[in-house]
Amino acid sequence: MRKKQDNSYQGTALTIARMTDAARFQTLCDRLLEARWQYELHPRGASEHGTVPGQPDSWGWDSNGRVCAFQYGICTRTSWPGKLQDDLEEVASIEGFSPEIFVFCTNCSIDAKKEREWQAKVKNLYGWELRIIGVLELANALDTSQQGIRKDMLGIEVEHHNWESLLAACHEQRQRQYNRYSGKYDPSLYVQRQAEQKVQAWCRQMAFSLYQGKPQAGRLAIVDQAGAGKTNIVLHLAEEFGSKAPVIIIPGNVIITDHHTLEREIVEAVGYPVDDRTYHAEIHKQGREASTAIEHQQWDSHRQEPEQNPIGWCVLLCN
Repeated sequence: MRKKQDNSYQGTALTIARMTDAARFQTLCDRLLEARWQYELHPRGASEHGTVPGQPDSWGWDSNGRVCAFQYGICTRTSWPGKLQDDLEEVASIEGFSPEIFVFCTNCSIDAKKEREWQAKVKNLYGWELRIIGVLELANALDTSQQGIRKDMLGIEVEHHNWESLLAACHEQRQRQYNRYSGKYDPSLYVQRQAEQKVQAWCRQMAFSLYQGKPQAGRLAIVDQAGAGKTNIVLHLAEEFGSKAPVIIIPGNVIITDHHTLEREIVEAVGYPVDDRTYHAEIHKQGREASTAIEHQQWDSHRQEPEQNPIGWCVLLCN
């Protein structure tokens, strides 16, 4: 089983507070500002070699289309006002650039009284709205809806996925399993189009029934004699469907007897799935998830109503 890590809110905040790589901190902030706060960004203050001179660090728009300047600072509780002052002066000196919103991100905690003072000061001096995002806001986003970014940037494992991190975790699991079947799986081998079309039609039917809130029996058996290429077609299907849906591969020697066994294998493979709100938003947006389990061994599967177990898994079992 997975080793439980210390992924506490305080642990994430301390990890951010101890960051010293300015380019990495800016990348973390850029990704969070887009994913969590829905800004549209154009990063300008970092490159593949580190930070680069120039102001602002990033620019873009908020969700209402207002022009924003973004500045980032690795600071302490006492030094952030000085860094903010310098950044404000630099951005104000840019000819032909006048943002409506100035966003300042830092890896230290922010005193609420000083924040209000600086917001009033910036409004009076420049006419801009000042938004300050400190370490606690960053940690909160990383520990809730953006755990995939937390894993990428801080190395802290995902506990509850969003849609993107779930697909990434399934991809990693499949890559590990492909190594197990390297002697059996040959991507160049021909997969019968008729068999592939039948599986695709079945998956579309499952996806439609789930979308309608009336899921049907969620399993399909691929049965043939030894050496006929069952493993090859199953792994081929994993690659085909895995780019758009949560697909994992479970070895055929694992005995699935009930829903608890299946859930254990899924959690062991990729962790906990997305929450209901994330899933339902994605299914209405994409209309592509299927409550499926493709197998070439007979096994007992279960399903629950969508509100109880909404994730449309595609689980493939291989010998």
